[in-house]
Amino acid sequence: MNTRLAWRGAGWALAACLGACACAHAAGPAAAASIPYQAEGPAAGALLSRVALALLVCGAVGWGVLLLLRRGGFAPGALRDPARRLEVLEIRRTGPKAALMVVRYEDEQLLLAQGEQQTVLLHRRPLSGGAPAQDGGP
Repeated sequence: MNTRLAWRGAGWALAACLGACACAHAAGPAAAASIPYQAEGPAAGALLSRVALALLVCGAVGWGVLLLLRRGGFAPGALRDPARRLEVLEIRRTGPKAALMVVRYEDEQLLLAQGEQQTVLLHRRPLSGGAPAQDGGP
C-alpha cells in the first residue's frame, strides 16, 4: 500500500510536469505569430532539448516525492497499527511443508511448530520477563 501511494504521488508529479510542458509548447505558436520575421516553429533540436529537460525535471520531482514520503513516515512498515495484537517475529523452514515460528501475541512470545496437517504450541514465554509460562502439549 505504501509503495502504491508513493507511485501515485510520483505519477501526479509527472502529470503536472507534462501539463506544464504542454502549456509552454502551446504558447509557442502564439508567440511566433507576434514576431513577423520568425515564420517557422522551433527547430527539432530545440524541441528535443525541451522534452529532455521536461523529463529530467519530472524525474527529479518524482524522486523528491519518494524521498519525502519515506522521510515523512510512509516507508514500508511505517503505517503499522499500534494496537496490533499479533506479529510474526521469525519463521524458519525445517522442510518443504514444515516450519518453526516465533510469534508475538499481546504480551507473550509463542514458539509454534507448523506441519502439513497441524500447528502445535511448543513453548510460551511472557515478554515482560520472568518465568516461562506453561508449555503447550502435543
